[in-house]
Amino acid sequence: MKRPLNLPQDWPQLARDVNYSVSELSKRLARKYKAVYRVTQQKVGMSPKQLLLFRCMCDAGEALASGTQVKQIFDQFGFSDSAHFSRAFTRIWKMSPREFQRISANVRLSETGNS
Repeated sequence: MKRPLNLPQDWPQLARDVNYSVSELSKRLARKYKAVYRVTQQKVGMSPKQLLLFRCMCDAGEALASGTQVKQIFDQFGFSDSAHFSRAFTRIWKMSPREFQRISANVRLSETGNS
């Protein structure tokens, strides 16, 4: 009998390690998709795909806030083109990547007193 499946403590790092891929996540956890789906639904109310996309967009947001250009980010996070990345980002954050980056830059400036 297999041990119960729980999401690992270091979930963000695991998501990065599997390149935000559901099939790679299932392999890494040595479980079928259905088992992984059941756990993510029970624990966080999302499918594995939704949870990995959310984690990916959090990481992309951090990259944007640090000043990385959108052109570099979409490839880094496995999107086929910038339009696909932009749609996914906008669905999660309710603003475009460029708008997110502009707001992040303004916040950084106000935090350092250079406004």
